[in-house]
Amino acid sequence: MLALAGYSQQTVDWQSSAVLQFLETFISELPAALDQALGERLLDVRPRWARGAAHRTAGLLSDHLAQLERQDEQSFAL
Repeated sequence: MLALAGYSQQTVDWQSSAVLQFLETFISELPAALDQALGERLLDVRPRWARGAAHRTAGLLSDHLAQLERQDEQSFAL
């Protein structure tokens, strides 16, 4: 998908990495997750929202990683 979208270098850089595995799972799970979360409202989704949704998802992941780092620091402090 990355190569088709014009991200050939990132495809090479991320080959065999956890981030590429994440993207593969994310993309394969997304249709069912959208269907489950939105139901009939799925038809109301607009293409222009994709960029914001991608940035929001990345922000959620960043927050999650920061939380994990804080938890690790706290467990080392004990």
